[in-house]
Amino acid sequence: MGRRNQFLSKHVRETATQGWPEPKGEEFVVQLVRSRGGNTMECKLPDGAEVLCWLPSKLNKVVWAQRGDYLIVDPSSEAEAGGKVTCTIVHILFPEQVGHLRKIGKWPEGFQPSETQAQEKQPPANQEGGGEGG
Repeated sequence: MGRRNQFLSKHVRETATQGWPEPKGEEFVVQLVRSRGGNTMECKLPDGAEVLCWLPSKLNKVVWAQRGDYLIVDPSSEAEAGGKVTCTIVHILFPEQVGHLRKIGKWPEGFQPSETQAQEKQPPANQEGGGEGG
């Protein structure tokens, strides 16, 4: 049993990190807002609305998603049944994969890159007089 799970994790990990996934059919891109626990994620649509998405167990503890990451999700049949969870996470996008989607024109208009996101990742400028004593 352990070998099968090991193979599955390896296969899922390779699928997630390699290749250039694109939304197909009814799938669409969302941005992760926060984790709700129990494999449930709160995500933001390009129009600003928020939905609950479910992370399948095959991706659990194999690929991680953090706040601000982009995901490809598929509307699930649970939405029709009146459940709170409306989408299933199909793929977690890495920065290179996001760049590929932008390049081929399949990136949603609501998620255009902003300069503030790029500035947040840069370290603050050196400040004068920041030492102890004077």
